[in-house]
Amino acid sequence: MNLDLLSKAQRVVFDRLVQGRERTEIAEELCRSLQTIHSHVATILMKLDIPSQTKLIVTYYQEKLCEATSGAAQLSAASHAAGEQGADVRFARSAARPQISAPARVPQGARAAALSDLPALMRRQAS
Repeated sequence: MNLDLLSKAQRVVFDRLVQGRERTEIAEELCRSLQTIHSHVATILMKLDIPSQTKLIVTYYQEKLCEATSGAAQLSAASHAAGEQGADVRFARSAARPQISAPARVPQGARAAALSDLPALMRRQAS
């Protein structure tokens, strides 16, 4: 997902969407009309070539999960290499550990779809 395609305003709306905020909440927070937020969401979906807001949120968290697991694999390899050299890697592990925060609240329609996709993704990542 190439977020560089989004304008500043669209990125602000995107960030709030993936945090689980409703469009009406976003409009109130940003002091914009609901129509403006609807327009931003439609443009975000078009630019990122994603069919729905639910799929946008699911895709975002799937990519974050993939980044976290690939980061953990790289860290494991680095720890193994450092361990062979006798280095102390305890602090490197904690500093390099990726952090993923779940959204405070997922919009009602997105919740069931997002949660139904994640267990399968977690099983695939574990194997």
